[in-house]
Amino acid sequence: GALPVYITSLSCRKCHRRYYNNYYIDHTASLRVYYAGVPEVLQVATHFFIESALLKVFANGMVFGW
Repeated sequence: GALPVYITSLSCRKCHRRYYNNYYIDHTASLRVYYAGVPEVLQVATHFFIESALLKVFANGMVFGW
């Protein structure tokens, strides 16, 4: 079933970055930089998260669904 999700972001006043669960935003350069590798949980919309294992199921379904 559905689980409650709490979204948190941290910001640094010195480097002007805001950190999220799978990326950070550099406001001085207007860049969104994603972390290296695939995290266990990805934010796919404002309040929606998907585990990386489920993404593998979707990818396999697309590859072998033909």
